Order: sequence, then C-alpha cells, then structure tokens
Amino acid sequence: MVKSILSVASPVQIILAVGTNKQLAMRFSSIARLRVLPFTQTIAPYMAAADVIIGKAGPNFIAEAMILEKPFLATSFIPGQEAPNLTFLERHNLGWVCLEPVAQYHLLAKLASDPAALAEKVNSIRVYRAWNMQANQGIYPVIAGLISRTSQNLSAQPH
Repeated sequence: MVKSILSVASPVQIILAVGTNKQLAMRFSSIARLRVLPFTQTIAPYMAAADVIIGKAGPNFIAEAMILEKPFLATSFIPGQEAPNLTFLERHNLGWVCLEPVAQYHLLAKLASDPAALAEKVNSIRVYRAWNMQANQGIYPVIAGLISRTSQNLSAQPH
C-alpha cells in the first residue's frame, strides 16, 4: 500500500501510524514523503491533517474518520466481523472499498489528480452526519415516552 501511494505521480505525503511495531518503523523510517508515527494517545490531530484515512475497516477507525469529515479508504477487513462495514461505507458514499494493490494505486492516482472526487466524498460525509444527528435527536422523545409509560404502569400496580 505504501508503495502504491508513493508511486502516484502527484506529490502526496503519508503519515504511517506504526504503533509499537518497531520493525515497521525501521522499514519505513528513511523514505521521502513518509513520516513514521509511533504509538501515540493523540492520533486525532494526525488524522485531522489527512485528506484520506486509509486502513482496515474497523468500526472505531471508520467512526473517527467520519467525526473528522475524512473519507475512508478500506484496504482490508476481518471477514465476517467487519464485512458489513464495507457495505456501510459504500451504501452511504463515505469512502471507498479497495482491497487490491493495483486498484488502490489507480484510485489514489485519481484522487491526487481530481480534487472534486475527494470533495464529493466529504460532502457525502456531511450529509450523512446531518441525517444521523437529526435521527439521534428523535430518540430522546421516544425514550422519555417509554420511561414515562413504564413509571405510570409501575405506580398503577398494587403494592
């Protein structure tokens, strides 16, 4: 994946979060346009600096990208457990599912040369977030009504 990104003709930079993987850090430590990021408890500022978040389609990783209004490029997933996340990304137009290196290269080359493609995903994320926030606002009255009815039913029962 790193080779695919760096081989794109447009000038791109990678922030590679390696966590505690010292071998991975060493392997990529001296590559131009790539910054190795060791484990940090404050990953959000680095994600906020990105145009695209790329990685395994874990639910928390995708949610963090959505909060930051960053399109997500899923390059791998845990079969069964994370497969629905791929469908979610595509259904709501929040990013891309691109599991093969050659396809990743072509997608990244397109994104590097076509800012409108990236902007379209950011717009979809904003639309989805607004819809989600509005839907969540409707939950409180439902819960309050259920609690009220339950309280009334409990107080009406003989002691």
